[in-house]
Amino acid sequence: MHITLLFPQKTLQKYAEAAKATPAPHGSLWKEALAPYFEKLTCYAPYDMSERFPDPPGDIAKFEVSLETLASLGAEKLLKGFEIISRRLVKEDEDTIYVLLLPGENRAVLSEQNGVVGTSFFGNILIEADPDGKDYEKWIDYVFAHEYHHSVWGDHWYVKHPGKAADNLLTQLVSEGQADLFAMSFFENVKPSWLFGIGESELREVWEKHYKPNLLKTDYDRRRFILGDGLEIPRFAGYALGYRLAKGVMEQRGLGFGGLMKLNPNEFVPAHTDKFLP
Repeated sequence: MHITLLFPQKTLQKYAEAAKATPAPHGSLWKEALAPYFEKLTCYAPYDMSERFPDPPGDIAKFEVSLETLASLGAEKLLKGFEIISRRLVKEDEDTIYVLLLPGENRAVLSEQNGVVGTSFFGNILIEADPDGKDYEKWIDYVFAHEYHHSVWGDHWYVKHPGKAADNLLTQLVSEGQADLFAMSFFENVKPSWLFGIGESELREVWEKHYKPNLLKTDYDRRRFILGDGLEIPRFAGYALGYRLAKGVMEQRGLGFGGLMKLNPNEFVPAHTDKFLP
């Protein structure tokens, strides 16, 4: 397994210069600039993923500043950090993992996730980082660790052992929970808001009312159950519950991250699972 960091600074600088000299919208310029990198990002995808092409920046001036700030971190330093993370949970194949790093400007991500968000593309990873986020450098590593775990998880359950893990809500909770548990292992005293921003009594209530009766369903609304709807289900409740499930089983069975990942998700919810939750 090899990690390649894609940070097309010069290409994106040329895009910004062209965008400033051209009336908006700049979608075609953006697509032309980013297309070769998106092609690498989606190289393992079994179907067309063009609908997930990153949106063009809305504020070109901010984009340029963010681009320079991200460049100052140093590609070699970032890549070294990613490689250190990957050694704690080895992906057992020869494929290259492509990591595309782009400036971000999503206001919700800035306020709720320290300015950094990641997405998995069948083993590869997109990270969008807004340097206005507090301690955003650290959260780049955190997000990489989270998405890298998804890459290893997906390779194990969907490539090497297809059909062995049910495609249900429980599996999704376990996957997200383990990814955050893995990412947190690299940082002391880190308390992500999406894991600890919900009161314990409220979390127990939403577990009993909405999650527990639906764990084995395959036709669930992923956005509602993982991200929350802000109404009946608090924001990020799926991440918070998945993290507690993963942590509880890991501690109870004395497993490392490799052993935990290889445990079938169905084993995460025996009768005693409730004790892992608040």
